[in-house]
Amino acid sequence: MKKQLSFSIALVMLCAALMTSAGAEVVYTPMNLVIPANGTLRIDLNHDGTDDFVLQSNVGLVWCQLGDGGYWKLTMQTHGYGRNGVVTQGAYAAALPFGALINSSQVFSEGAVLMAYLGFGQCGEEQLGSWRNQMNRYAGLEFQANAAGIMERHYGWIRISDVATIDENGDLHVATVVTGFAYETVPGQTIVAGQTF
Repeated sequence: MKKQLSFSIALVMLCAALMTSAGAEVVYTPMNLVIPANGTLRIDLNHDGTDDFVLQSNVGLVWCQLGDGGYWKLTMQTHGYGRNGVVTQGAYAAALPFGALINSSQVFSEGAVLMAYLGFGQCGEEQLGSWRNQMNRYAGLEFQANAAGIMERHYGWIRISDVATIDENGDLHVATVVTGFAYETVPGQTIVAGQTF
């Protein structure tokens, strides 16, 4: 099974390399940053001084007829020059696996895109999105970059691990870790989730 998985990953990377035109280059930025509850990470994918996306972890209180409760949510906010977007499945940001293709065939959403939501307390437990308790998943991205006055569309990814649990006392514990991001320098060129070269 392990050999088959390794072969599948190698095949995906080979296909991506074959699809890449001459001169294409992936710019990879490694990091290991923990976003605390009520924390924010601004992401400038191509390092041009303009934030393209903002990752936010928010905690708050809710009230209902049964009493009070709390919530935690993780969102990706699109910023930048124009119509930036996050790959979605249904109404929520997709937690893509390693090797997923990110290109114009995907569905992208703009604005504040919900990744995960966890409601807890006397109001009951509610869970939305696909990012809660996921390790090394990829947010697929599309963004516009200004190249000498011409707007160009590029594709990229951010690798995120996320844990949100409620302990036996009803207390929330959250850890969101970003371990890198990358983008393809050739406009319109497919990038593979996890591709670093």
